[in-house]
Amino acid sequence: MMELPDLVAGGLAAGTLSALALGGGLLRSRRQRASLLAELTGLRARLDNAQQAFTAEIEHLAARRVRSR
Repeated sequence: MMELPDLVAGGLAAGTLSALALGGGLLRSRRQRASLLAELTGLRARLDNAQQAFTAEIEHLAARRVRSR
């Protein structure tokens, strides 16, 4: 039969390993989140630029069309 100090030591060891595993997962997910946020920021900037270019082209074409009538 195991003695109480052995059970406590085993429980502490298991708890420590669990905490390390969870902590590693948390750090990994935070890094992944930061990476995804950076990618999202870049995509939003590209979308804004494309929208501005599209709007400018539509305004240009509309002005030419109105002038030619």
